[in-house]
Amino acid sequence: MPSRIYIVPVWPVKKDYLKFAQQVIHQVFGLDSLINNRNIYAKDVCDPFRDQYLASSILVKLNEQPLPKDVVKIIGLTDVDIFEPVFEYLFGEAQLDGLCVIVSSFRLHNRLYGLPEDEEILFDRLYKEIIHELGHAFSLIHCFAPMCVMNPSTYIEQIDSKSREFCNSCRRELDTILTKHFQS
Repeated sequence: MPSRIYIVPVWPVKKDYLKFAQQVIHQVFGLDSLINNRNIYAKDVCDPFRDQYLASSILVKLNEQPLPKDVVKIIGLTDVDIFEPVFEYLFGEAQLDGLCVIVSSFRLHNRLYGLPEDEEILFDRLYKEIIHELGHAFSLIHCFAPMCVMNPSTYIEQIDSKSREFCNSCRRELDTILTKHFQS
C-alpha cells in the first residue's frame, strides 16, 4: 500500500530544504518521506524571455519517471523562479488530487523584497508552502478562513499573515481523506 511521500530535488536546490521538508511532512501529515534524486533540472524548462521556469513542465517531469511502489505523493523542491503563463510568478503549484507538487524557495527570501535575509522567516514560509501544496495534492481546495494554511497566497505578505495550521474544517477533511486512503 502506498505510504511514503517522495521529495525530489529539482536542481538547483539547497539540501537543507530537502531535509526540512522531511520534517514538515512527518510532523503535519504523519507520513514517512524519502529524498529521491531523480536528476531533474530546472534549466530544462527555462523560458528565456522571462528568465523563469515553467511550473507545469516541472510537474510533468516529476510524473514522467518510474515511480516506487510505496509512493503516495511527490513533492519537487527548487530554488528557481517558477511561473505559469497567466501568473507573473508562483510560490508553488500542485495538481488537485494529483500525484505531484512543486514548491520554490526563490520568492520566499527577504532579499527579493529589499529586506535583510532572515532564515527563520524563510523556513516559516517554506513550511507553509509545503503544507499548502501537499494539501492540494490531497484534494484540499483554497480556504478563505484567514489564518488557515490553505488560504491562497498571491503575495508574500499573505504567506506571512496566515498560520502554519489547517483550520478545523480543512484538518477534518484532510484527516478523512488520509483515513480513507490508508484503509483501502
